[in-house]
Amino acid sequence: SKANMISGCRYACKNNLRRSISIITARKMSKKRGKAIMIAATREHTGKTSVSMALLNHLIERYGVDNVGYIKPVGQKWVSVLDEKSGLSHQVDKDVKVAKDHWNLTCSVKDMSPLVLGAGYTRRYLDGGID
Repeated sequence: SKANMISGCRYACKNNLRRSISIITARKMSKKRGKAIMIAATREHTGKTSVSMALLNHLIERYGVDNVGYIKPVGQKWVSVLDEKSGLSHQVDKDVKVAKDHWNLTCSVKDMSPLVLGAGYTRRYLDGGID
């Protein structure tokens, strides 16, 4: 839920887990629920997106695009994207757009980027400017 997502963001901010967390899921051709892999770091600019994209590429090659998903639960650098399934425009993290466009992922962009924060949100939260 959005409340749990925000609570998780606050935990991450307080514990210096700033910026992005990427989650990649893959499942075999059976309809079993896939395993999730979370990529996180304690600092910015440590290569989380690069690792995520390399892993995403490998899993798509191995299991096929219909059996792999990508989510960036919290983003701060966004772009507007038209969601083909709903026909609505959404603000999504820029890395989500790259992944969707490059690999033709079948997931909804809204599901891949559920929470986009404005620039400076993390700093304002850490400084006590946001409850």
